[in-house]
Amino acid sequence: MSEMLKATKEQTMALINQPAPMVDGHSFFKEGAAMIHQTQMTYQNSANRRRGIMNN
Repeated sequence: MSEMLKATKEQTMALINQPAPMVDGHSFFKEGAAMIHQTQMTYQNSANRRRGIMNN
């Protein structure tokens, strides 16, 4: 691995020993899904407005 990265052994070990970031799957998908839904609604509403269909 150190040969691939052109790094010293110390740098490689420091990289390997980094703690993995904590990502809670539930919160990630809950917030992500809400954001995706809002984006879809915004797009749909603007598309409908162009066609003359109004909805909230």
